[in-house]
Amino acid sequence: MKKALILSAVCSAFALFANDDIKYYTFSPAANPGVQVKDSMILLSAGKQIVLNLPDAADWGDLKMKLACQYKLENASAVTIKAEFKNSDGKVQTPIAVKTGNKKGSFQELSFEFWVKSGVRSGRLILSAQNGSAVIRDLEITHSELAEKELAQLVANSVTSVEPGLIDAPQPTAKELAAAAIPELKEPVKMKAEAGNKLSVTAILKNGKTVQASFTVPMQQIRKAAKEYCGSLSVNGKMPNQLISCYGGLIPESVKITSTDEKNVYQAGKDFNADGKRSRICKVKTSAMKFPVYLNYQYRWHRIDSVILKDGKLSYRTGKEVRIIPAAPELEPGEVRVANVYLSPDTTRLTDGNCYPISERFYPVKRPPVADKLLPKTMKKLRNGEPILIIAWGDSITNIGYEIPNWKKARWQVQFVNGLKKRFPNAKIKLVTEAWGGRSSNYYLDPKLNPGPGMPHNYQERILNRKPDLIVSEWFNDGGMGYSLLTSDKSNYKKMLYDFRKIGAEWIIIVPQYGSPNGPFDAASQKKIVHRSQYLSFLRQFAPANRIPLADVSARYVRLSKQGVPIMALGTFGVHPGQAGLKVFADALLELFPEK
Repeated sequence: MKKALILSAVCSAFALFANDDIKYYTFSPAANPGVQVKDSMILLSAGKQIVLNLPDAADWGDLKMKLACQYKLENASAVTIKAEFKNSDGKVQTPIAVKTGNKKGSFQELSFEFWVKSGVRSGRLILSAQNGSAVIRDLEITHSELAEKELAQLVANSVTSVEPGLIDAPQPTAKELAAAAIPELKEPVKMKAEAGNKLSVTAILKNGKTVQASFTVPMQQIRKAAKEYCGSLSVNGKMPNQLISCYGGLIPESVKITSTDEKNVYQAGKDFNADGKRSRICKVKTSAMKFPVYLNYQYRWHRIDSVILKDGKLSYRTGKEVRIIPAAPELEPGEVRVANVYLSPDTTRLTDGNCYPISERFYPVKRPPVADKLLPKTMKKLRNGEPILIIAWGDSITNIGYEIPNWKKARWQVQFVNGLKKRFPNAKIKLVTEAWGGRSSNYYLDPKLNPGPGMPHNYQERILNRKPDLIVSEWFNDGGMGYSLLTSDKSNYKKMLYDFRKIGAEWIIIVPQYGSPNGPFDAASQKKIVHRSQYLSFLRQFAPANRIPLADVSARYVRLSKQGVPIMALGTFGVHPGQAGLKVFADALLELFPEK
């Protein structure tokens, strides 16, 4: 494994030389006039320390280092050499301090090895002599790859440092909340649902003026499906069938199932059961139903309406009813959206649960970009226009293609790479997607599930052998793994960390969005989602502990209701994002990178 630092050719104390595998730092007297040098030897005197600075870098990575020199005790009793390395957070690693003394009058050989954990940005050597004078010559530091055993130990220590517990998403400051608020309002609007599907809205404008309005909210149209062909129904809902015409909002009592000649009519409860919220129908085990059959039923679709402020007046605009992934109506020039009303397909009357006052125009938490510190190789190639390979690796959310027109261009990884190209016009990025829907990372890493070469999703061939510069991983389905499996010796994340560092690949981890195929789907519950799990907590500890950038999509999703957006507006049953939901992923990733 080759390791390289981002360095200048000459630093304050050392000159840099290199071959393909090892970097050399040799003391250069001319580069450091503050050090006493005679005949290319460093002079040490009692009571004085000499500090030799190593080159600064965004992140040196995991390094195996070796120091070698010759020393001579003139009248000193010993020579001490201490190595110190500083992380970006200011913490100091002191991997070694060597004190040596031997017979006086002749040069002695000195060499020792040590390793430095990822995170180091600068380093120095501190030289001193005890009780007299001494000289040092031929001082040299080299660094190369960590041995397999050393890298494994480093990774093991990193993983076991993560503690159990529920870590919440980052919270915005008061200043960030103020920046995200609607500037035309003093505070978010007040909304009240009243009898007869009436909606009362009160807004306090920035100048203190109060504006009130009342609107009648039309309910969704009841739609009908007739003679929808069905070739089979699973038994007892083990694999319940998804209806073609609706996605949520089935009216169960309206379901009628007949034979295709319409001579036989099957009975609810006796022959079939209907799930209204998930729009699914299953066969009762004892049913005599013969296939194919016709399905006849009624249903409602989704809709998002908006309350709009313009010229100090409030108005109401209905959105378009759609089967899935609804969108708020478009605004005209000068209009400000101050609230949304989400009519989930099961809505039969207006309640306060349908009301979404907007308190944040966008995700408010702002963090400085970390790519220069944590992804130095990637940043160097982006800026210099060098070829760079990015692998997007994950499950169905990475593979995507569900209910999305032109889905290949809508993928989060495509939106992310397009964003990078705008910021770095000279970038030569190759994007490879390796994804396996319905699977966890275990299906790649467990040899029992993916036993060897030639498998369609072989981990070694599809990820490691490609030698990517950057891997962006998204594992929604890893949320099903127990905490012990995340942190034990068999942890997938421990293996990923080891493997990626071994091949020199940088890594971004995505904290996936909230989602459940079992709901909640109703309008009121969409506002109450707080996604807390051991998996998300693990990622929020593991990534910073190992200097891995974290794109926290979940943190953005749980604040969507404050922006007037129900989770269902961004994807299918809250699991598979549509284009707007995938943009949240891209935004979280791009936040890690500087603008240029």
